[in-house]
Amino acid sequence: MVCFCKTPAATIPSRISPSFSMALPQVPLQMQLALAFPAITPENRLDMALSAYLGNLNLPTLSLPSGGLFQIAPQLALIAGTFPLMDLPALELSLQQMGDTLVTNVWPLTGWLASLKLGPLLNFALAARLVLDLRALGIDAFAMDYTMPAVQYPGHHFRMSLPRPQLHMARILMGLPSLFSLTETFQLPTLGENGSFPGMMSALQGLAGIKPPKLGISLPQLSKLALVLNALATIKLAFGDIGLSGAGLAPIRAMMRFWGALPFPMPPMPALALHADLDALPSLDSVQLGASMATPAMFAPIMGFSMPQIGFLPVANLMLGLGASLQIVLDMEPLDACSLCPFS
Repeated sequence: MVCFCKTPAATIPSRISPSFSMALPQVPLQMQLALAFPAITPENRLDMALSAYLGNLNLPTLSLPSGGLFQIAPQLALIAGTFPLMDLPALELSLQQMGDTLVTNVWPLTGWLASLKLGPLLNFALAARLVLDLRALGIDAFAMDYTMPAVQYPGHHFRMSLPRPQLHMARILMGLPSLFSLTETFQLPTLGENGSFPGMMSALQGLAGIKPPKLGISLPQLSKLALVLNALATIKLAFGDIGLSGAGLAPIRAMMRFWGALPFPMPPMPALALHADLDALPSLDSVQLGASMATPAMFAPIMGFSMPQIGFLPVANLMLGLGASLQIVLDMEPLDACSLCPFS
């Protein structure tokens, strides 16, 4: 069973002071624009690449279902490596064990983090995320030597070039690998073969009968703690431990002042809106992978699949998210099976 028995939550106060300072100015739009530029240049436009690729495929015109397999499959694929989805009694016990150790070993020492003001914290985390993303592009935000590109785009450049039917198909194809992964997890015939969808329904109905663990903590409280820890983990990845101490704010403020003084080569909002839309698109690689798996026989059953509600998923995802963030914030080992857990 996986649990929080070995989580060094007692070290939280020594790493994050209750007076942790998050007093930063608003993140400059110029940092976001620098991140957007590579993606919105015509030669790099993902919407155009997807439209060209999908235009050469002979696929039916489908509408993305508002619920169902495409929303649940990635979540189940994510937790399948941690929880025994094929053994329902063991799954229920594992969820409760993880919840009990969270409430006993983590919440008493970290629950106060949920009282941090979200506005300043999320602004700090946004600055950290941009530093990390710019770094991935080879831009050191702290070098303070960035120059805005001298580019001019016509107004129509900022419109999405992917028609809605193609967008739906791209998202469907992106989701197919997760569905194939589920058939392997549930030991079913390959997606589209006889018995795969009835078997999928039977397995999911079994999971729908599993109740969420009893925690004594409300889901909104747990969600806020997960949000705070994720923000703190992002801050630590970008700025190191000094980012969590408050002692490192001066260079961060100086960096943000530099970016905030850069001139805008164009009105930023259309460019940032386009970048947000492009960022939400499936990657071309994921769409190509899904297309390589697609067969005409599988689409009608997928579209008509009636998805049962799986009530334990939100709590399971939150607990795993908490564990992943704690690994970064506390420098702890990944959550793993614990044979000595007193809650087992």
